[in-house]
Amino acid sequence: RLRHKLEHWIEHSEGHLESYRKAMEEAGDLGLRDVQDDLKQAVQAMEDATGWLMSALKRLKMEDSGEG
Repeated sequence: RLRHKLEHWIEHSEGHLESYRKAMEEAGDLGLRDVQDDLKQAVQAMEDATGWLMSALKRLKMEDSGEG
């Protein structure tokens, strides 16, 4: 069950990242540099969070296989 949640959250996060990146580009196209910078920070934070979720999933898989 935990594995399923992590997989879902990773997929969900990756979908949000795509939207955030598009919004960041749009803000840049509109000359909204401060907004673009904030969105860039949001992208970085989401990338970091997704990385931690992936790490947790990897560790869980290692536990399940007896490697952990």
